[in-house]
Amino acid sequence: MILYELASGKVPFDADNFMGILTQHMYKAPVPIRALVPPQDVPPGLEAIILKALSKKPEQRYQTMDDLAQDLDKLNRGMIPDAVPEMMSRSA
Repeated sequence: MILYELASGKVPFDADNFMGILTQHMYKAPVPIRALVPPQDVPPGLEAIILKALSKKPEQRYQTMDDLAQDLDKLNRGMIPDAVPEMMSRSA
């Protein structure tokens, strides 16, 4: 959630009341970051990492913080994070 807000400047789920936010958390996918900010501001690899971390199904999220850190490290070193092909296959 924090990475999403840092990258986009917005929270991934927002509503007028708690139940509206809770419902979005449970059923709605967050708006892709590239729809909120210019594409050059957020690398596709970072967006893929963030969206994988926000996946609804627990088995589709990072299983450990070390897995997340490894993908962030790959991105930092100019490599393609593992989240990129995974998120591309989900959206296909």
